[in-house]
Amino acid sequence: MMTQCDINFLFLFKWQNIMCYKIDFQSMKEGEIKMTSALDVFFPVHHVNHYYVVCYNLKNSSIDILDNRASERPIKNLYGQPLIVLQKHFVKYLQTQNHYKFGDISKLVPQRLKMRWQTKENGIDCGVFAMRHMETYFGGGSRNWDAKFAPESVIF
Repeated sequence: MMTQCDINFLFLFKWQNIMCYKIDFQSMKEGEIKMTSALDVFFPVHHVNHYYVVCYNLKNSSIDILDNRASERPIKNLYGQPLIVLQKHFVKYLQTQNHYKFGDISKLVPQRLKMRWQTKENGIDCGVFAMRHMETYFGGGSRNWDAKFAPESVIF
């Protein structure tokens, strides 16, 4: 049976169905933690049967949402409260680690990247897209980024 101490050690935070494990941020061994100025932090998010990735670029102070869905809906309508909760808790984490960028990150507005391979009809493969986005995205927006996905085609 897990004690409250175990739960506090295991989770950085838990909110509804969103669980962020401490191991996602740091090594289990003291001394292996490296906070650099050139650091991208990826959060895979599963919300309402859809996977997407939120990427915090600590070097250039930006928040990029990597989502395979093609949509013109506002960010607030697409991602809602989980995005706000994620940012709040990540900023708290940076503050506890005395990271010099926590103040900058707290003021940022997430930007949803437009990618040529975004889909309108494929609602099944979002997990595959999310994994590939984490493997291939190195910050800097979508201009020079190629995840090696072909654009969606429609067969009549």
